[in-house]
Amino acid sequence: ERGGVNAWGHLGDAYGLNSGVVFDFERQSGVIYVISGVSADPQQHRSHYSSFAHWEAQLLDRAWEYVL
Repeated sequence: ERGGVNAWGHLGDAYGLNSGVVFDFERQSGVIYVISGVSADPQQHRSHYSSFAHWEAQLLDRAWEYVL
């Protein structure tokens, strides 16, 4: 939501699972996450500021706040 994280990694979506491993090389920090039980269509629940579903964007926001 606040922006400013330039991270690289791999995202995964399959059968109600959202996951990712992303790393910010400049800050030498990263986040790994797995969300299960997501059956809603992510295209209908997009975040206001990214192409992620809103639940995935919120989780990443909170994780980056903790890491950084």
